[in-house]
Amino acid sequence: MLVGSGGKRSGRGLGVGVFAALVLGLTGCDSITGTEDSVVEDGEVALGMDVAPVEAELGESVEEVELALTPWGEGDSVVETLTPDDGQVSTTITGLAPGQWDVHVALIGEDEALLAEGSAEGVSIRSGEVTELSFTLRIWIDPETGTLALQVNWSFEERIYDPAVEDCVTFDPSDLELDETEGGTWQILHSDGQGLMMTFGSGEGAEEEAREALRVMESYQLTHMCFVDRPAAGLVYFLTHGVAPRGDIGDEDCTAVPPTSALEADELSDGSWRIVGGDASWFDGFDDKDEAERAIGIIDKYQFNQVCYVERPDATMTYLKAP
Repeated sequence: MLVGSGGKRSGRGLGVGVFAALVLGLTGCDSITGTEDSVVEDGEVALGMDVAPVEAELGESVEEVELALTPWGEGDSVVETLTPDDGQVSTTITGLAPGQWDVHVALIGEDEALLAEGSAEGVSIRSGEVTELSFTLRIWIDPETGTLALQVNWSFEERIYDPAVEDCVTFDPSDLELDETEGGTWQILHSDGQGLMMTFGSGEGAEEEAREALRVMESYQLTHMCFVDRPAAGLVYFLTHGVAPRGDIGDEDCTAVPPTSALEADELSDGSWRIVGGDASWFDGFDDKDEAERAIGIIDKYQFNQVCYVERPDATMTYLKAP
């Protein structure tokens, strides 16, 4: 998610109050595809920004653009200071450790005044794969309040998803809708009502469960529903633009999952497999050991550390989150 704020860093400031206006995805939707690029440095990330609208709307000159990348885990931040050329800046950074990073962007004016800033959280960078991010920032003085407004538009392409390994259905969280069938069954649909996401049964309890599942999907801006393995998947997980959802939307039923080093595949008497760890069973219904171990690999890849339930017991929707 991108957030923005403006204000004075040092030197000459703008001398006005500040508020932020958040706009998601107006520059286009993301795409997540497998990559066959042969010339890609490990941990390569390309970032571009169009800063011309800032100068046009505010009349302030953008002297520098600061890019800061901070890893979620251990490691140092990477900071680059760039000079706009015809209202645009771009750079390619290599050698970043695989994992999830936060990206912070600051627009600096004369006398080191902070004109605007924005950030993208949880950008996933993988070894030998490339992530491209594009930002457009527009700031202006609101005529009614006299305060400074900041609008952040963004788009990105993350080549982190390998369809040969992960089985995911893509959907637009702004296109989800709740539906009650003629038989009274509650559903969540996508693709203008043409695609079925989930079915929750009938009755008041089913409606409440469906509405809560919809709240979760929209609040975390979920974009991918993934399975290991269909049709009777032992593990179902959701992604937000190719990375694990994280945060806290309130009123959630979540339980901490042990680290993957403590998880292992376990065979049951009926021949099916489950994932156990910390004296508890976490996920079951796997056809074989390979399937269960692949699920553990998915949990490790996205750094999932919580499993959440919508209306236990017998929750129709479960989802995993990262720290």
